[in-house]
Formats: sequence, structure tokens, C-alpha cells
Amino acid sequence: MYMSTKTERDELAKKYMPLVKKISHQMLNRCSLEYDEIEGFAWVGLVLAMNTYDSQKSNMSFTSYAAYG
Repeated sequence: MYMSTKTERDELAKKYMPLVKKISHQMLNRCSLEYDEIEGFAWVGLVLAMNTYDSQKSNMSFTSYAAYG
């Protein structure tokens, strides 16, 4: 797990909010979903990345890992 405490996870979510919004806007013209739905999926992706990223095993940065997910 990338972050273990709720405070750390909340701080990470705040830090990567611009990434979530950027990816959501990029996807808006690529699918037929509403923006809120796309952003919701982006948040789910960020949470999954926070739960699975392991810097010891990954050869990419967390930002790249989260954006890919």
C-alpha cells in the first residue's frame, strides 16, 4: 500500500486532484459519459493506485502509475 493512514491518503488525494481533473477533461471527448461520471472513475483509479503502488517493485513514478490506471 502506498499510503497507510487516512491523513496521508487524504493529503495524497489533495495533491493529485489536478491530475484527476486533467485526465477527466481529456476523456470527456473520448466517451459518451457525463463529466461527473468520468471524474468518479478517475478517483477510483487514483484510490486503486494508492492501494497497489509499490515503489520498490515499480519502475515508474506514482504519477505515471496512477495516470495509467
